[in-house]
Amino acid sequence: MESRTPIWNRDALCGRGEFGSFRAVTETSFRHLLIDVGNTSLKWCVLNGADGAQHVESLPNQDELTALTQIVEVEPDMPIAISCVRSDEFADRLSHQLRLAGASRVYAASTEQDFMGFQVAYDNAESLGVDRWLAMLAARRPDTRPVIVVDAGTACTIDVLVGDTHQGGYILSGSTLSQHSLVKETDKIRFDSVTGSSVGPGSTTAACVVNGSWLALSGAIKQVLSDFPNAELLIDGGDAVDLIALGVPGTLTRGLVFQGLSIWLRHLLATRA
Repeated sequence: MESRTPIWNRDALCGRGEFGSFRAVTETSFRHLLIDVGNTSLKWCVLNGADGAQHVESLPNQDELTALTQIVEVEPDMPIAISCVRSDEFADRLSHQLRLAGASRVYAASTEQDFMGFQVAYDNAESLGVDRWLAMLAARRPDTRPVIVVDAGTACTIDVLVGDTHQGGYILSGSTLSQHSLVKETDKIRFDSVTGSSVGPGSTTAACVVNGSWLALSGAIKQVLSDFPNAELLIDGGDAVDLIALGVPGTLTRGLVFQGLSIWLRHLLATRA
């Protein structure tokens, strides 16, 4: 399935988002490094203005600083924006290492209550994960058609927005986390690892647990979609392909966090100019 072409607020970045083929169309083009730090991996992307993404890489934990510091050493003045859902200590260490490598402009994004007219549902905006917030910045529409943003990874987040207003959301265990939790918290639910995804009834303990995790996840998303029947459903994350294959009627959408992070960085630099 083709990636969705986002519809942007007129003040925001216009683009097309698929890892490796993101094209940014803006009045001013400049190279910038975007870093998305998840719970278990780190991804980075160099955006080259109108020429699009030069590279996107997903790095294991032990190698996550090597490639980044090499980029910084070559282009120390390139702006860098970081989205981090790990600890504040990790974010500070990453920023410090980039500055030691010579980076002169390092910025860490944080969720804001009201950004360019977009308002979040949380009373305490800082407690809303910055990755969710950035994805919503990228996904918002200029009209009033609802948008449901799903990021299906270790955890599965579901957020609903209408125009420039976040309606709220949900956080569920991802399929793998759900399976592991059942094994960890029970005495007799044990099985060898299995592959594949299905929502059909299982005939073994393994199949019952695995299929049940997918049924719960896909069912939750479909329930939210039934509450907002005219919504556009965007699905990102490691489990996105499986969910769509299981019949969740959404659009596979890659790179929303990067797109939102680029919007945030461009706005930040414009306000400081």
